[in-house]
Amino acid sequence: MKKNNAFLYYCVSTVVLICMLTAWVVYVRFTVDTVQNSGFSLNHVASNTISAITKPHTRNTDDILSQAGKEYKNVLENSSYVSNNIPQDSKYYYDLWDIDNDTIPEMVIISADEFNSNTTKHIKVFSFKNGKLVKYPEIIDNAHDENENSGTIYFDPHHKGIVILRAIEKNSPDVFPWSKTIYKLNEGNFTNTRSIVYHPLDKDNTYDPVPGTGEISKLLHPTFVSVDDFTDINMMINAKNLTQAQRKHNKLVQLWREKGYQVFTGTVKILNVDEAYDFPGTTPNNTGKKDNVLEENKDNIYTVLVLDRKMSVGGYCNGTDCGVRQTFNSLNNILVTMKISKSNESNRFEKYNNKKITIAAQYGGDGSNWLDLPAGQSTVSGVQIIDK
Repeated sequence: MKKNNAFLYYCVSTVVLICMLTAWVVYVRFTVDTVQNSGFSLNHVASNTISAITKPHTRNTDDILSQAGKEYKNVLENSSYVSNNIPQDSKYYYDLWDIDNDTIPEMVIISADEFNSNTTKHIKVFSFKNGKLVKYPEIIDNAHDENENSGTIYFDPHHKGIVILRAIEKNSPDVFPWSKTIYKLNEGNFTNTRSIVYHPLDKDNTYDPVPGTGEISKLLHPTFVSVDDFTDINMMINAKNLTQAQRKHNKLVQLWREKGYQVFTGTVKILNVDEAYDFPGTTPNNTGKKDNVLEENKDNIYTVLVLDRKMSVGGYCNGTDCGVRQTFNSLNNILVTMKISKSNESNRFEKYNNKKITIAAQYGGDGSNWLDLPAGQSTVSGVQIIDK
């Protein structure tokens, strides 16, 4: 009798165990099918859970911008950008641009002499990573060719680095090809890639009989300001307190710069030739030939944008060979000339005379020709009014 009971217990236990295992398999398969049909996988769920546990708290972008601005301002106030390798009479200028596409702008500083002439230039970059200021090694930009402008750098408008265009051979009679070097941030250092551009000018540029690839038009000219100008830095520091109007304006500026346009804010002025010649803050290119300059430009009307502050403007020099050189950064402009017309021509800017506007513009000339007015001030082209 005891043997029969034992056998019966064994059979029942086995059946129960089999039923439990079967139910478990059915449950697991049902769960997997349900989760996968919802667009997920078990691995995905597990991965998200682990990520949620280990991922550090992400601060608000405005907080990060503010802290980055404070670090950059500290660099400027303490002259931490100064190098013993740079002549003591050099001036320093900076621009803010995100060059590694992490939404936090880097501070890019250049050195230049008074005339931004063909001398070796030093480019310094500071960034803000993981709550700390990062200083990168200098990019040394040598004056390679007597017919090119040193110190000209460009930004990739899509936030993919700093770009330098150069002639290939030193003092070569052939102006092409150019080299194109892209510097990208890489854990406290730079990586760079170099390529050769055989026909770099725009397609419709008559200086080169072969249609070009428009290398300059693909890039963004920086708008450098003096290291004594904290306007942009303070904007970063006060990121949390910006009004909706300020945020909208900043977004517009960003969008147009990403299209490769330089952006300027200032007051429109429409000048006759005498007003243009004597405009405050400008110095005639040739004071001994005032009568010649006035006679040459007597019928001209100059529509200018008087900038809120001095800044650089990217453009061509004026001269025989300037069309085959790289553009350069003309420093310390107090205005840009948007249009030169005759007195009997219509002027779309007339309704904005003496009013403040923001424009997006493409590059023009540097105003260095002795007949140019206002003297020493850059011209721009393709002007778009983006805010008023």
